[in-house]
Order: sequence, then structure tokens, then C-alpha cells
Amino acid sequence: MKYLDDWKNYSHLRISPAILWEYDLARFDWEKMCKTVVLRVIQYGTKDDWYAMLNLYGGKKQVADIMRHIKHIPARDASYAAIVLEIDKKELSCCTPRV
Repeated sequence: MKYLDDWKNYSHLRISPAILWEYDLARFDWEKMCKTVVLRVIQYGTKDDWYAMLNLYGGKKQVADIMRHIKHIPARDASYAAIVLEIDKKELSCCTPRV
């Protein structure tokens, strides 16, 4: 089994409010803010936050699709997330050379 492939077993977990400190989570639109959530989990999340994110957005493929549209991810975080999500780092907008 690969890392976090058992994410469906952790559907009870929720993303820690601490990584979204400046937002009112009572009125937070999780779908509209998906790029922010994914970026924060990649940068600051624990393993439980990763499980919660995978459950919230439907798995590694869907999270990878969201991640592909994030323009700015620190290189170390992008590398780690690409390994965990099993995607080529070259697919990410943040790692594509801009003209």
C-alpha cells in the first residue's frame, strides 16, 4: 500500500482550523476555496489533515487536479506533495516555466 492510500478509513477526520486561522469557518466555502485548503494542508497540515483533505475532495486524483492549478507552491512543498499524490512535479503550474 502506498502512503495515504487508506484515506477512506479516516472519513471522521476534519481539517484543523489552525491552518485556516484567518477565515470564518462557519461561513467558509470549502469548494470555492479548495486551492487555499490544499495549499495550507500541503504547507502546514498534519497526517490527519491530509486524510481529511483527501476525504473532503475525493481522493488523490482530485486533490492532484486541484494542486495542478495552484500557481505558487514552495519548491520543497511541491516536491513532497507530488511524491505523496503520485504525480510528476512537471505537471504542476508552480513548477512550469513561465514566459
